Amino acid sequence: MLGRTPSRFICHQCAKGRRRYSDLPSSTSPPKAAKLTNRRLISVQGQDAAHFLQGLTTNNIRPEQTSGFYSAFLTAQGRVLNDVFIYPTSHSRAYTNTLPSSVTSTGSSEPGYLIEVDSSEAQSLFTHIKRYRLRAKVLLKLLDEGQWNTWSIWNNPPHEHWTTHYIPEQLTNPHKTEDTIKIGCIDARAPGMGQRVILPGDSQPDILSQEGSKEASLEEYIIRRILKGVAEGQREIPRETSLPQESNIDFMGGIDFRKGCYVGQELTIRTHHTGVVRKRILPVELYPDGASPPLKQMEYHEVENKGVGIVTGDEGGKKKKVDQPPPPGTTIFRVGDDKKRSTGKWLDGIGRIGLALCRLEIMTDTKLPAGRLLWTPEMEFMAEWVTENGKLDGRVNVKAFVPGWMKERLGQGREREREKGGLV
Repeated sequence: MLGRTPSRFICHQCAKGRRRYSDLPSSTSPPKAAKLTNRRLISVQGQDAAHFLQGLTTNNIRPEQTSGFYSAFLTAQGRVLNDVFIYPTSHSRAYTNTLPSSVTSTGSSEPGYLIEVDSSEAQSLFTHIKRYRLRAKVLLKLLDEGQWNTWSIWNNPPHEHWTTHYIPEQLTNPHKTEDTIKIGCIDARAPGMGQRVILPGDSQPDILSQEGSKEASLEEYIIRRILKGVAEGQREIPRETSLPQESNIDFMGGIDFRKGCYVGQELTIRTHHTGVVRKRILPVELYPDGASPPLKQMEYHEVENKGVGIVTGDEGGKKKKVDQPPPPGTTIFRVGDDKKRSTGKWLDGIGRIGLALCRLEIMTDTKLPAGRLLWTPEMEFMAEWVTENGKLDGRVNVKAFVPGWMKERLGQGREREREKGGLV
């Protein structure tokens, strides 16, 4: 039996024929764990918890599921409210033992879930969820900051191989022991994202007790995530304006296109079956106006036996200093376009790397179904911004890249269109 995967309907034999990725580059660097202090948890507990969440989120809520999964909450118009992870909790005595007796009076097997969300948006999402509670038998609570924490763990055991379609069954719940089951999941949004685990505020992952293991900073986690093209939180997936497919939530396994009704489903399903997604969030590199564009995407590597990470790119990358990144929402346009027509939008980043919403057929060499490629190798793109008085405040060039895992998913979309007769 397959574990929970982003595309559960792809059979094991089909998955075996697809390209597989290792969890991290093949080295012997020690495992790392980062506490995600920019995330917060909402508790949903009660006999109607699964049914209640089923009508609100993009992914399928399976009552028997014990491993967490990626999902999203949408507006009625199909725009993203929040990207989230949802973790079943009723199987974990480590968690249910902390609940008040009034909650567990019907038994610890009563369904329960933790929703992990951007900490700056936790109160807004909590208010949104309460609006739909009505007569549902659920208890909702916004947990205090630090009461329970989300940790991201990444390591590189050579046997852990998986694709965005298939995760070996023995990896779907890696936190099980004889006495208890911790709350967590494989982070299957992109290859190499590792695992996520929810722990009490005063606890750390067991791997940090291993020789050579080291706690990583939140910034290190964010850099790895950006370079893989994984957007997270509402600085990178703006609330009530972003579409789930443009934010790659479909590619990252956050949407079950076979489940029943939920808030925002109509536009999401229609886009999936009849539309073409022409814009997607991609990793980008900034470089000064007048400098040569980078030819190779920057990558994050663990330094073997050192417990530190470095970012590598073009040989001349160190000379391409960027004084100031654009403000979030800055328009990207083609260099030489006097009308400065938008080809993308800068979202957020660290230093000279970041994420941007990009027109695929203009800013990359991606050929979309029933479309024509407008990109040429000599094209360059720029973002510039002004002060409140309208004076030019900054200008920087932008180079977009399509990660390998995303190219594969885009290629599958073309195959699906060809099977339907949409491509010639």
